[in-house]
Amino acid sequence: MIGIDIGGTKTLAALVRIEDGEILHRLLKPTNTNSPELFVQGIIEIIGELIALDISQQPVAIGIGTAGHVDPHLGKVSSMNLGVSKLPLKSLVSEAFGLPVFIDNDCNAGAIGEMYYGAAQGKQHFAFLTVGTGVGVGLVLNGGVYHGKCNYAGEIGHVGIDFDGARCKCGGWGCLENIASGPGMVELMKAELSKGRTSVLELCHANSAQEIFAAARQRDPLCVEIVEQAARALGYSIRNLNNLLDLELVVLGGGIPQAMPEVFVDYLQGYLEKIDNRVNLAASPIVISDLYPDSIVLGAARLVPEKYSVETTSKG
Repeated sequence: MIGIDIGGTKTLAALVRIEDGEILHRLLKPTNTNSPELFVQGIIEIIGELIALDISQQPVAIGIGTAGHVDPHLGKVSSMNLGVSKLPLKSLVSEAFGLPVFIDNDCNAGAIGEMYYGAAQGKQHFAFLTVGTGVGVGLVLNGGVYHGKCNYAGEIGHVGIDFDGARCKCGGWGCLENIASGPGMVELMKAELSKGRTSVLELCHANSAQEIFAAARQRDPLCVEIVEQAARALGYSIRNLNNLLDLELVVLGGGIPQAMPEVFVDYLQGYLEKIDNRVNLAASPIVISDLYPDSIVLGAARLVPEKYSVETTSKG
């Protein structure tokens, strides 16, 4: 099967053997967000190039996990980061290749990838939480992905956790994404530096979360504070999520936990252990995904119903 992972900056296309999750071929290219037309053209081009890599492996269907709001049934995508609104991506890709296409939000696809090939194998109630440019979560409840009434389930990044926090791009105040995402950490860092706080990072150089993590490894006090604050905000949100849904497991993916896994999870677990949680006493481990960044592309391939893999086997 073909699996596609569309992010705001990069798109990964992979030919996946779904029996064991082995990626036979992969291509990674920048996502063209200059216009909806160029965006679609870029997706079609990377799929075409992937198919051309191995003519002996002719796919029978395509699965897509993409950033943004997705209607899996209508196949339409809306995303500020991708520069599209109600784009009928499913039908456009299907028409280009004459193949059935299945599509979902990237966090939901990532949850499916973890359920079949990663840390969540055998779990019926878990969350796949990605923390990077934004913060989102794919929820698996009772063994199936939970989409919500209008496919908006999982927008945990825009759950407010600070009444006195800064205004978010979503219109709310004190959202988790303002504190725990990469851009949120950078803005917090710049705000502190502009107040005269000292750091090995200068105001003009605090441009990425990776720089903040690197300085935190050197025990720069301000950078350590920013990382701890992000972990604390994320930990409190996970606590709330678990209280609400009674989860078995939380799997972390995305650039932020992956950037400093040896410390970030310790911060999370340490903070959670300090909370006297009388609402939900059940254990819900938090683990860093070993599968990421392939969780999404593998889950995208798994969006394709099993009957298509049966057809492939019978033809082969």
